[in-house]
Amino acid sequence: MPGTPDPVLGSDPLTLIVAGALSALIVGTFAYAASRSEFSTVVLTGGGAAGYGLFAIGLWASVRVIFYHLDPMIDPFQFILLILLAGGLLAVQAAIPFFLYARSGFLAPMVGFATISTFLLFVFLRVGGETDPLALFGFGFAPFFTGGILALAALEAGVRHITK
Repeated sequence: MPGTPDPVLGSDPLTLIVAGALSALIVGTFAYAASRSEFSTVVLTGGGAAGYGLFAIGLWASVRVIFYHLDPMIDPFQFILLILLAGGLLAVQAAIPFFLYARSGFLAPMVGFATISTFLLFVFLRVGGETDPLALFGFGFAPFFTGGILALAALEAGVRHITK
């Protein structure tokens, strides 16, 4: 169908499985590192969030370079701005649940982050279509996703407070 992105792995189910596995690996790796690390919570969170932001931007860029074409007419300044903005937003989105898990063991924000990450990686593993998912994320969905993670954190904090 014109305007619909195509999965680079050949099928939507396989793409979703790979995206989910990558998200589970990211969350599991951070949870393991948080349980074993002697670094401060801030250093651990900063490293994990920066690593996630770089990974997600790298996945998006490599899929476009290998399986698709980047528009040669794109303004380099706008491209760099998009990469920095979206990469920063991805890192912030990861930093919130990572910090809350490392500091207080909050699980709900980590589950929300894993769900959002699966969705984002799924759309990053698709090419074509009428618009780019990174631009949509950076300029549209990031505040809603981050708000959802914060709402899950508030919900878990409320439940912890009531059951204390």
